[in-house]
Amino acid sequence: MMFFPRAWSSVGRAVRLAMMMGLNRIDGVGLDVKQVLHPPRDWTEGEERRRTFWMGYCVDRYASMGTGWPMAVDERDIKTNLPANEVNYDQSIEEVTYPLSAGITPESASNLSPLAGTVFMAHVFGRNLTHLHRPSENDNDHDLQGEFWKRHRSLDNTLLQTSLSLPPHLRLPAGVRDVNIVFINMSIHTSTICLHQAAIFKAEQKKLPQSLMEQSSTRCLLAATEIANIMRLISHLDSKGLRQASTDNAQMNPFIAFCLYVSARVFIHVLKKSPNEAEMRSSLEFLLAAMQEFRKINPLSESFLIQLGLDLEGTGMDFLLQNPGHTASSKSTMNRLETIVSATPAAAIRRHGTNTLHLADPCTEQV
Repeated sequence: MMFFPRAWSSVGRAVRLAMMMGLNRIDGVGLDVKQVLHPPRDWTEGEERRRTFWMGYCVDRYASMGTGWPMAVDERDIKTNLPANEVNYDQSIEEVTYPLSAGITPESASNLSPLAGTVFMAHVFGRNLTHLHRPSENDNDHDLQGEFWKRHRSLDNTLLQTSLSLPPHLRLPAGVRDVNIVFINMSIHTSTICLHQAAIFKAEQKKLPQSLMEQSSTRCLLAATEIANIMRLISHLDSKGLRQASTDNAQMNPFIAFCLYVSARVFIHVLKKSPNEAEMRSSLEFLLAAMQEFRKINPLSESFLIQLGLDLEGTGMDFLLQNPGHTASSKSTMNRLETIVSATPAAAIRRHGTNTLHLADPCTEQV
């Protein structure tokens, strides 16, 4: 079955139900619209509604990233603040929260919860999609001063500012034991790769200066290396070392497979040109081993592995997918990851059928 098209259709219905119930305008003022739900009994119930909406919002962005199809939620219609801190939510301690428009700024960052950070990165993924798939009449993508390249630079500045403005509690390695924080940091680098791979594609298409492509290639490689390093960092933790907020069991964000996939594609691209790059080959082998292990609980990993198999065809590295644990280092990696995966509640879920998904390229305009 094709997971992303099915998810895109399902989440479209889900978020429309959420918006029908007004979950997208919980903190709006002066909105003279019909209310479907009774007012929340207390702050905790209101926060539960916020979280319900934002989870739908995130999955909406992820599904569109995998298909290239339009997103269901227009951010101009959102009047709901970002989720509160997990501890305060569990203990029903009311706190001040901020709208998405505040982003990660010095004023809001210190109180930004890991879940809110995840929402913000979904917003960045969505901006990248809009940048690529909703061109303006004045794009002039052949001109570095045109609207396309202005949007590119604006997004790049947002990613750099986000990376620099992350508060200490959302940084690694300090937050390595919280899977939301791990995903936030991976998402920053994944968004960077998507943005700059699109820039490379556009620069090649429009025959723009080689220096532009070289600069974006360097940014992609640095970001891919950071993703691999983060994955190495968490692979050294056992199942008790990872937690999702206040729970004891590990539950990796399913979309982490996308981050690993995007990173692996960068290494494949490098190795096609320089097959003797031992460090790049080691990183690719490590990521493939991780994805092979995650496929036990995450069908998306299998979808992405199929795509990587197509990328690896004819490179002489096809054997990495058939035998990802052929070296001592990758065997050790798979053993560590298996400890994490087997302890996750989702390990009890069994998937039926096979996946023959063909993904839209999330980092260019191609399908």
